[in-house]
Amino acid sequence: MNPRFGRDLHAPPRPPAPPRPGTDPHEHPTEPPVEVPIEPRPPHPGSDPVEVPTEPRPEHPSRRMSDAAAAWRARMMRHDRCRQVAR
Repeated sequence: MNPRFGRDLHAPPRPPAPPRPGTDPHEHPTEPPVEVPIEPRPPHPGSDPVEVPTEPRPEHPSRRMSDAAAAWRARMMRHDRCRQVAR
């Protein structure tokens, strides 16, 4: 027996497992499918409709960074990384 595969490679192949009841794709259901309504459900009484803004939210001023500042910061990060490797 080969421990890598966990079975004897020279043994005959196992027969396929018998199908479990209800899993045969060719089996036809005896009952019609359950009808699902496609209309949206009415809102819950007392709930307010949710309004979703269509315009993008303004960015927080502390997180705003100009393109030049972002490029400078990226260069400095790479520069620091190179210096740490050289040490």
